[in-house]
Amino acid sequence: MTINKQTRNESETISSTGLSPGIIFLLALATGVAVANTYYVQPLLHELVKTFNSGNAITSLAVTATQIGYAFGLLLLVPLGDIISRKKLSGIITAVTVISLISSALAKSIYMFELSAIVVGLTSVITHLLIPFAADMANPVNRGKVVARVMSGLLTGILVSRGFSGIIAQFFGWRTVYFLASIFMATVGILLATFLPHEHRSHKPKYSDLIISTWKLFFNEPLLQRRAFIGATTFAGFSILWTSITFLLTSKPYNYSVGIVGIFSLVGLVGIAAANIAGRFVDKGKQKMSTWIAVVELFVAFLILYWGTTSVIAVIAGIVVLDASTQTMQITNQGIIFAINEKSRSRINSSYMFCYFMGASVGSLLSGLTYQRFGWRGICSLGIVCALLTALGSVKQKLPQDTIL
Repeated sequence: MTINKQTRNESETISSTGLSPGIIFLLALATGVAVANTYYVQPLLHELVKTFNSGNAITSLAVTATQIGYAFGLLLLVPLGDIISRKKLSGIITAVTVISLISSALAKSIYMFELSAIVVGLTSVITHLLIPFAADMANPVNRGKVVARVMSGLLTGILVSRGFSGIIAQFFGWRTVYFLASIFMATVGILLATFLPHEHRSHKPKYSDLIISTWKLFFNEPLLQRRAFIGATTFAGFSILWTSITFLLTSKPYNYSVGIVGIFSLVGLVGIAAANIAGRFVDKGKQKMSTWIAVVELFVAFLILYWGTTSVIAVIAGIVVLDASTQTMQITNQGIIFAINEKSRSRINSSYMFCYFMGASVGSLLSGLTYQRFGWRGICSLGIVCALLTALGSVKQKLPQDTIL
């Protein structure tokens, strides 16, 4: 009785005063390390082709497999964050992630690797347990800022993962990447188990009711549906680029090594600045402005990338603009959807992110097929189609006053 009262008081104190800088840093670190698991594979595609003697289209399905696994993890695992302590749930999921990463490192065929990739994606969703956790625990007056900081960790993980993956594979082989990733995840799991604050869960519905309620929330909230659509089309554009760019940069006229290909992702680190700017826009109620900034950036990115077959400057500039677009749209969307219903943030985030990563999986699938048949110019045309769909989804968007955080 005393322990429960103490835990409840601790939770109420954290909620009222906000998260400490140390906890925010831990959440950002954990989201970055976890999301990195789903991106290590992208600069390794050329190496996997050589190792398993598989074609470009089949090998690129490793990216799709990871994203599909991630999407279903969001659908099936993330809603549990509304009924189970996210501290406990993160520990369980992290343990399975470690096992699946080791399995990836030991894969003997491309099909075994892709099967492991599904589980890696499925269990890397602790990222989207921790982001709503940050939103729940943050002060309402600076919730956008806190979420943006945690999302900065996510963006850093996405971008650094590719550079890390490429460099490690260059000198030690691609299997080492996954062995090291398992160590990183084990370390994060220990840190979360030690330092993550406890939560009080007074209401625990059945799991089946939880999943049903997740989609009831989605279908009853037109605003959530709209933001999920434009999030999916934006992230599809992002995935289209990063699934095919390895094939571009490892072929003529570039002929870059896997290490150099991985380093290209680091230029997108400027997107962190975009994430923090978008967070301030959300806190000030300027969601429409940041949405259209992201739409314009998406168009411009693929227009610039069109010249990427002969200009490395165009490739770099396009990556910078595309990453800024993706982060601006994501921060804006999450700032809006987290304000819809504060008691159901995990379920809201689950349905939104399921759509988000299904968009990415469709983008990566189309990217592999398009590059094989139409080359880089086809990739850029496909990206512009995503930008058009995003613009159409953003037209006449209605943002009620209560979505301002």
